[in-house]
Amino acid sequence: MLIDQINNIFNFNNDFSLKNLKDNLANKHDEYKKLQDSLQMLTSKNNLLKSKYNQIIKAIKYLKKDNNINFLYTLQNQIPKEEINIIFNDAKIAILNDDKLENFLIQNILQEFNIQTKFFKPYENLDENYTLILSKEFLKYDNYVQVDFQNFDVKNIINLAKEHFTYHYKETKNVLIFKSNSFENSLFLNLANQYCLNNESVEYISDFKEKLDEEFKIILLDFEVIKYDLLLIQSMLNNYKKNYPNSCVIIFCKDKNKEYKFVDYIVQDMNKNEWLAILKKHINLA
Repeated sequence: MLIDQINNIFNFNNDFSLKNLKDNLANKHDEYKKLQDSLQMLTSKNNLLKSKYNQIIKAIKYLKKDNNINFLYTLQNQIPKEEINIIFNDAKIAILNDDKLENFLIQNILQEFNIQTKFFKPYENLDENYTLILSKEFLKYDNYVQVDFQNFDVKNIINLAKEHFTYHYKETKNVLIFKSNSFENSLFLNLANQYCLNNESVEYISDFKEKLDEEFKIILLDFEVIKYDLLLIQSMLNNYKKNYPNSCVIIFCKDKNKEYKFVDYIVQDMNKNEWLAILKKHINLA
């Protein structure tokens, strides 16, 4: 009777043997464990998204305050073009400052160079020994540097970090290809690979957006793959060209009369020799 009830609850078959029942229960337990693990993973992802969301909300709240937009532009414009690709190794600095906006923006700017920051209130005791300490107040530390955070000089901080930490430079990649179909992606990528290394292709708009965090000598893309998200891509590529003015952006478009600030060439078609000529010109092939 009990076995019948268990079979009905779990929708098992009508084989009433105790062995089969144990096997079925074990399988259900495994399924439950996998579902539990999936739910736990989903919960972790949701917590991460919630954290990121709160950071964005906090940033928007800060930026609504007077003069904060100017402060952000000042920070961005101070990033030295010649050091845009510098990456520090295990760099961690302490900053004694109680302005939440300044701290938030400085933290995000320095993260671009892999400089980790930990913030303390002025005169607060530090939790460990730091190789470099920034403060607007005078401190009795050998590795302390006095900084005016309202006139924060990113270039000066990078130069200080270079004196205290090891670093390397990100390797500039050659070609990024984003065509409307995988065949054309492979075709242009294979041709590029015959003449130079460090070339990549993407098939999705989300991957293309992520790749714009890296520097490429040539970006080749179809208008068709960006037209549904054009305003955002325009903004991203305009900013990309400001950061990497020597990068060449080529767009395939049926209408050659279109004009975009971020585009160097608008073409309707391109043969192998034309593609090789562009590679030679912008990648300095022998």
